[in-house]
Amino acid sequence: MPAPALTSSSVAQKCLTCQSFLRGACQAGSSISHAFTSFSGKKAALLPERYRVLKRNLTAGPEEALQKSWDDLVEVLKERTEEVATKREKIIPIVQFKDISTKSVPQETIEVIRRTGVAVVKGVIDPSKVESLFAEWKEYLTSNPYNGFPSDSDKKVVYET
Repeated sequence: MPAPALTSSSVAQKCLTCQSFLRGACQAGSSISHAFTSFSGKKAALLPERYRVLKRNLTAGPEEALQKSWDDLVEVLKERTEEVATKREKIIPIVQFKDISTKSVPQETIEVIRRTGVAVVKGVIDPSKVESLFAEWKEYLTSNPYNGFPSDSDKKVVYET
């Protein structure tokens, strides 16, 4: 399967003529922050008109059913948001790896995992191995410079090396 064609909507216009970019060796600013308009402070470009037409054509006809579906979703989200706000991190079930490997996870926990779609699995890696990996990670970060953005923030959201 051939690689998707590069278009002006997928990359900056100037990149389409840049030899470094076309060779896959682009180092422009060494940052991918341009891909995240919410961090760059720039406004996202409007999509071409064909997307508005496509959306209108997809929704023409079943407007009442779509509105009911949307209203139902909003109600469910209100309930779930309240539940998350109340339970906070306790909403995420914690499972021991040994219980998974011995197939002894309580049915109630399985049901919560199915409902939330997430779980924390503990006891997968031996604690001494975790400490060793953490020490290696700290050494790597100390000896290899990295960037992140937003660049003017102490709390980076995206890191890149």
